[in-house]
Amino acid sequence: MRRVEGQVLTIRCTSCSSIFPTFVFSGDTDMATAGLETATSLEPTSVALGELTADEFRAGYESGRTLFAERISRQYGADFVALSVPRWVQGPSGEGLSLEEFRKIFKPASPVYDCPRCGGEAPVISQQSPAEFLETGGQLLVASSIALD
Repeated sequence: MRRVEGQVLTIRCTSCSSIFPTFVFSGDTDMATAGLETATSLEPTSVALGELTADEFRAGYESGRTLFAERISRQYGADFVALSVPRWVQGPSGEGLSLEEFRKIFKPASPVYDCPRCGGEAPVISQQSPAEFLETGGQLLVASSIALD
C-alpha cells in the first residue's frame, strides 16, 4: 500500500463563479508523487485520488490524466475531470530586501486552474487538510492501492 499526503485546494472561477475542489500531493521529491493523479467531480463535489495504470502512464502526461479521469468516472458513476494549470501567479520578488524582510512577505507561487465548466481562470481561494475537507462535507475517493496519511 502506497501512503500519500497532500492538501485539498478550493478553487473559484473568476468567470462563472463555480467553486470546486482538487487535491495536490506533497512529497520531499518528485519521485514521491510520480504516477499519482487526481480528478474532480462537480456533481457531487468530490475529488478522486489514485495511481495511474501502466497504460495511463505510458500515454503521456495529458492523455494519461484524461484516461485516469475517464476510468474514475466509470468506477464511481460520476463525471470526473483532470484539471489543468495553465499558469502560476508568482509571489513578491523581494528584490532589494534583506532576507529577514523577504521572509515576512514571502508567498509561494499559486496555481491558476482552467475552470472545467466554462474554461475561465480559477485561482485557489483556500486550502485544507484532507480531514478538514471531509469535516466540511467534502468527499475524497481513494482509488487504486494508495492510502491517505
